[in-house]
Amino acid sequence: MPRDRADPDHPAGSGSDDASALPLCGSQDLTAAVHWERDGTGLRGRIIARNVSARACRLAGKPAIM
Repeated sequence: MPRDRADPDHPAGSGSDDASALPLCGSQDLTAAVHWERDGTGLRGRIIARNVSARACRLAGKPAIM
């Protein structure tokens, strides 16, 4: 039985689904936000990528701040 995407306890794509079978996310599928905070004399960053498409998709790799 398919899971409801709005169910926070069982997000879409969780469980035993095979993520490699999902199509890759394109730039139109995602929004990204970068948050910076002070860390001593430097900065620490956090990236949040959110799927805004109507389908599940996968990232080709882990997002990084360079």
